[in-house]
Amino acid sequence: ITPMMSAILRADALIEPLRRRLTVKIDPARLVPATPAASVSFKRKVELLPARTPYYCSGCPHSTGTKAPEGALVGAGIGCHGMVGLMSPERVGTITGNTQMGGEGVHWIGIEPFVDVEHYIQNLGDGTFAHSGSLAIRAAVAAKSHVTFKILYNGAVAMTGGQDAAGAMPVPRLTQWLTAEGVTRTIVTTDDREKYKGVKLASGVEVWDRERIIEAQETLAKVSGVTVLVHDQQCAAEKRRDRKRGTMVEPAERIVINERVCEGCGDCGVQSNCLSVQPVDTEFGRKTQIHQSSCNKDYSCLEGDCPSFMTVVPRKGSAQKTNAKRSEGGARRKPTFDVALLPEPKLIVNGDDATIRMPGIGGTGVVTVSQILGTAATLDGRYVGGLDQTGLSQKAGPVVSDLRITKVPVEGTNKLTAGSADLYLAFDLLVALAPANLAGVSPERTVAVTSTSKTPTGLMVRDPNAAFPDLDALRSDLDACTRASENRYFDGLAVAEGLFGDSTTANMFQVGVAYQIGALPIGAAAIEQAIDLNGAAVDANKWAFRWGRMWAVDPEQVRAASVFAEDHLAKPSVSMEAAIVAAGLGEGELGRIVRLRAADLVEYQDERYARKYLAAVQKAAGAGVASYSEAVARNLYKLMAYKDEYEVARLHLEQAARLQVENAVGADVEISWNLHPPMLR
Repeated sequence: ITPMMSAILRADALIEPLRRRLTVKIDPARLVPATPAASVSFKRKVELLPARTPYYCSGCPHSTGTKAPEGALVGAGIGCHGMVGLMSPERVGTITGNTQMGGEGVHWIGIEPFVDVEHYIQNLGDGTFAHSGSLAIRAAVAAKSHVTFKILYNGAVAMTGGQDAAGAMPVPRLTQWLTAEGVTRTIVTTDDREKYKGVKLASGVEVWDRERIIEAQETLAKVSGVTVLVHDQQCAAEKRRDRKRGTMVEPAERIVINERVCEGCGDCGVQSNCLSVQPVDTEFGRKTQIHQSSCNKDYSCLEGDCPSFMTVVPRKGSAQKTNAKRSEGGARRKPTFDVALLPEPKLIVNGDDATIRMPGIGGTGVVTVSQILGTAATLDGRYVGGLDQTGLSQKAGPVVSDLRITKVPVEGTNKLTAGSADLYLAFDLLVALAPANLAGVSPERTVAVTSTSKTPTGLMVRDPNAAFPDLDALRSDLDACTRASENRYFDGLAVAEGLFGDSTTANMFQVGVAYQIGALPIGAAAIEQAIDLNGAAVDANKWAFRWGRMWAVDPEQVRAASVFAEDHLAKPSVSMEAAIVAAGLGEGELGRIVRLRAADLVEYQDERYARKYLAAVQKAAGAGVASYSEAVARNLYKLMAYKDEYEVARLHLEQAARLQVENAVGADVEISWNLHPPMLR
């Protein structure tokens, strides 16, 4: 996928070759000025960034459905599940390639007689099956092929917007069709076996829990002929929409990871393959957290071998109160200031012909913002041209929307040409720094309004060793090719969650910042009217826009109104503080590290134990090397505060864990701890 995307022929790529040809016959003064070449060293720098590739949504059924036995040979297909080509073979099998829609598995008929591999697994979406994939199964049966078709039955054509699959059969009828066509054995795996109670399936068809999906494939591989595994689990995006519309019950329980217990091993991310299972840097190292705003409550992260998970359920009656508060926005969402008193911005971009590029992550509302701004410009009497570059990348991959707002009809391409962006509204730094997107910016012309939120890539979820790049370096890179003195940076997701309790309004907050600094040639009233016309979370998005305007004027007022998570870690007692000072460890970064850990060791055991820690750190500090003494202070504490059963229990019961739950869910809850003692394994 990546080489194919990079091979796209862009208009900018034709300009210089055309110039070389035309200048032979035409005066160069009549041609468009030559595009300045980007700095080679800068290009090399940004090309080393982690790739933001398309990925499954949080809780996607394909995260389970595309699991394959170790060493399995697997065929990809048309649909969201085609993203297996971007994932680890240890999880999804060795992918042999792709086919046209309806050709899934047919190539195996020709390959099978000439290879030593005896069995093949072919992924097949339910929409593709209804469209033409059923013919592939018929062909494989007729050829007496030894293949397992894995029909991924998620109930939606999710890649193109969640439409119903035309002609799709319900699972019971599907099993009967498969049997009638000559399939030798069928197994259904599902996340909800209860819904199959009393349901009549074809003779011999069994229903297994989704946890047995690898076992199911291994079982079917031993059966001669064509076999089928139907993985029945609703599309996570559609499930989320149904819950919001009230057509499906919203599960009450949430999963919270106690970051003090977590050791950041990443097993929960490996097991769930879920983008809501995110790495986070804390005082005690890299940990893992559940990003509550994007979590679709699939609960597959609980399959990780870890005692740090807490299942949180609101007490009876409190869930309705919490949901009502969240839906209304609560007192925190509504600005506590008079919007009319905000100064009217002075434009710092060309108000007659302004171009905007919006790089971000698929599924976070980038295209929605583009549509709102386009509508607002139209309401303001402007002409608008736009281009949304999405496709497969709608699913957690790179998305770029270009918008041109003019006072006269737009001519030429809607795609930004090199160096023509006035506003670079960067919703994600990794996507913003991709060379193809940076081609649209200019140090003389472009103002960047950027969120510095560290949204992990799929690789970062799976691999605890994959780290997010240094933010200062990323900012420096972007400043180098834009109007650095006019740029604005902030953690958009953190501010939105602090103001509203979730991050879904972060993009509109960013639009508010861009408007207030004068980088958007559209009126505030038109933008708010366009939010009205969009009709989704109207009040919350309006308030986010206004809070963004205030941030541009007075960021401290916004921070004061936000609720940010606090560590609430132990503080040293008077006697322990005296011992720290007496040991000469009370100053600078070493003093900060030691205070937190010495106080915690008192809670772990007693003050005498903590003094042993101080004595060892004091000895290390005597070497006079700050990095060495700080490393000793951090790692000796980790060794001394070994997480046995007693320590895990203490960390689950301490105040920090309770506050972590309250920040994610609310105060009136019941907590269950998912412990894993060796004697019960």
